[in-house]
Amino acid sequence: NQADISAYFAGYVKDIKLLPGDAVKKGQVLFTIENPEYLQVQQDFLEAKGQLNYLKSDYDRQKELMADNVTSKKNFLKAESEYTVIQARYQSLKKRLSLMNINSNTLSGDNIRSVISVLSPLSGDATTVNATTGLYLNPSDIEITVTNTDDLHIELKIFEKDLPMVKEGQPINVRLQNDMTNVYKGKVHLVNKAINIQD
Repeated sequence: NQADISAYFAGYVKDIKLLPGDAVKKGQVLFTIENPEYLQVQQDFLEAKGQLNYLKSDYDRQKELMADNVTSKKNFLKAESEYTVIQARYQSLKKRLSLMNINSNTLSGDNIRSVISVLSPLSGDATTVNATTGLYLNPSDIEITVTNTDDLHIELKIFEKDLPMVKEGQPINVRLQNDMTNVYKGKVHLVNKAINIQD
């Protein structure tokens, strides 16, 4: 129930209003990033989409002509090859647009943009916010951590001699060291059988 969020593509943070502790919902825009290279991906997609329609009709026509023995096999194979190549390019660019949160079905030459949105993959609270306006992000940079606290768990270390007494499903009561008045009820979800020989 925790996600470290980074952008799939490099760019400059254009807009971020998120602060640590803010509640976020799944699918909410966390921040936007800008890079002129995003324009090229969209242009390449629209060009591939246009070529795909033409090459598909040419391929279908050559296929019919081949069936009627009107065209050469060479022409048919050329049309098939060009169609297959552009189809792979089209699908690849469509997936890239999906990762950029750009809807390929509604993309046209009129709505190409250089700014993309980074969305939250889950609901929760922004526990870490490293991004600031104007900061250049690499795809490997973790900018925001979102944690869903609806289903917390604790990890306990126990002595080896106590291991046989701990069973999955067993109810437990937990008190925090700095708050001994509140008792948190839970149950054992998982017992790791690893032994740390150094402790």
